[in-house]
Amino acid sequence: MSINPTLAQCRAVVAVARHRSFSQAARRLHVAQSSLSRTVAEVERACGVQLFARTTRHVAPTAEGVAFVEMAERILRVYDEELAHFGGYLEGQRGVLRVAALPSLAATLLPQVVDRFREALPGVDVQLEDSLAAQLAAAVRAGRVDLALTAETGGLPGAKGDDPLRFEVVAGDDLVCLVARGHPFARRAELAWAELASEPFISFDEASSIRAITDATFAACDVEPRRRLTARNVATVAGMCAAGLGVTAVPGFVVPLMAFADLVPVPLVDPVVRRQVGVLTDPRRQPSPAVRTMLEVLRSLPDEPVVLPPGAGWAGAATR
Repeated sequence: MSINPTLAQCRAVVAVARHRSFSQAARRLHVAQSSLSRTVAEVERACGVQLFARTTRHVAPTAEGVAFVEMAERILRVYDEELAHFGGYLEGQRGVLRVAALPSLAATLLPQVVDRFREALPGVDVQLEDSLAAQLAAAVRAGRVDLALTAETGGLPGAKGDDPLRFEVVAGDDLVCLVARGHPFARRAELAWAELASEPFISFDEASSIRAITDATFAACDVEPRRRLTARNVATVAGMCAAGLGVTAVPGFVVPLMAFADLVPVPLVDPVVRRQVGVLTDPRRQPSPAVRTMLEVLRSLPDEPVVLPPGAGWAGAATR
């Protein structure tokens, strides 16, 4: 037996069962009683059973009618809930926003951003992940995330030809030298990049966006540290500096992640190197209302009481 009632037919049968009256159900559904009677009769013919026992004064569902009504109510409940959910998505009030960020931004800037986003759209779930710069760009290109908070390091990682991704700057942070508290540099008000040539330098590995910035700056200054140590993890770099194995250079947003090591940040000059931090999106995809709201939140941050680490500031503002 093939039974395929429409939603309208399900609503008709449920209404008659609830009101125990064709006339009252018709008024409720805003249809003619004759039309409602034909709809119920069509369902009964399709099912091959009588759904209602009718008299001139009484309408009651049969055993088969009770079973059909229970089934129809489940269908209508799920349909109405999902339709409301989709309507909420279209209005930006429901759904999921997928956001990726560099670990430093995920730990410092992103929590404050998400807090303000949830004030605007409390019904939208936010899924967060932290990744390295190359992985962030790839995730945006592939549509695995809606947007990413990352840093511009002179070309988006993995870009080929006319890359479609759009990078909008929202903040920036200056690079500082981090040294152990007992290091002679710890007493300095500032350091020139050339002075780092005399020290062992602890580098992030080549997958890090920080490594690209420090390597480019050393090359521009014609500086090569006398010895390099390399590590991938922020905590590892911090621990090595705290042990006196060398010094390192990190952007302002990274400094709070290394606070456990009790390192001293010293501003780097000649040149002052500022990393641009912003949001990465793919303009080929129509942004959802939730994405548009998140972008509005990011753009409004300079006017909000958001706490930034020392050495970090909003786009267009000095960080020192």
